[in-house]
Amino acid sequence: MGTLGRAVLFIQERHGPVSHQKRFRLMEPYDYKRWDEDPTQRVEYTIVSAATVPFSGPETYIFRANEKFEVEEWLEMPGSFQGELDHERALTEGGFVCINAKPVEQAPETPTEGEAT
Repeated sequence: MGTLGRAVLFIQERHGPVSHQKRFRLMEPYDYKRWDEDPTQRVEYTIVSAATVPFSGPETYIFRANEKFEVEEWLEMPGSFQGELDHERALTEGGFVCINAKPVEQAPETPTEGEAT
């Protein structure tokens, strides 16, 4: 990874009943190695979800997703944090740089199976 980070394209934004999601596609997929697994995971799409959760407060998590923006793994990726609702901070701390300010697609109104809410 260079000093600018991994470039991501802002694809969709969705305001759900619990969270505010921003969905991204990496300009170049990369292999992500989780702390608890031997095999690496290919990351091409992510969902950054900011939500205020009962009993634990605000959190902003990055999840690996597929091309339909269905969460492929609920274990949060690096850059995820608790205490604030801040998509940009999560991306920056995860080593990502967003290359566009507005989404390029309209998100569907209803969540699909496996989608973060």
